[in-house]
Amino acid sequence: MKSNRLLLITVALVLCMPVLVHADASVHQDSCVVVGPDQVRVYFTVFNLDLPRSICSFEVVAKDDTQAPQCEAVDCGPAQNWRCSLNTHGGAGFGALPADPAGTNCLAPGTALGGFYITINPGFCCYRILYADDSGTEFLQSYVCFTLCEDLPVEQRTWGHIKSLYDE
Repeated sequence: MKSNRLLLITVALVLCMPVLVHADASVHQDSCVVVGPDQVRVYFTVFNLDLPRSICSFEVVAKDDTQAPQCEAVDCGPAQNWRCSLNTHGGAGFGALPADPAGTNCLAPGTALGGFYITINPGFCCYRILYADDSGTEFLQSYVCFTLCEDLPVEQRTWGHIKSLYDE
């Protein structure tokens, strides 16, 4: 009787515990270059880490509507076999071109695709990324902040001066 009760409690706990499934996609900044006054072109890669479906399009929109037009995309560039267009939310939309006969241009689970870029004004903005599948259904969102790519000023110092900072 006690063993049945223990088994029943164990089964109930297992069934009631939340299942932790970590499905994720992300955007990572690869590099950037200043292309004009207050304009920075940010190159990035999209990762489909372990989602249960392919990413066939994604929207880059200002993280907070109050940021627009302060955070505004002025140009975009797609990866190979993708397209892009500016959207009305201060960002851009990216989508896979129709698949070739050998396969799909969507981003399959466990893969990454680089070669995307967005030119933003000003040079630092945070965005919400909305991922969609081949039917156009949005199924996930993530966030990314593109960082400034300005050169940091460096003081010219001799090795002796730097060493003296650490000598006691």
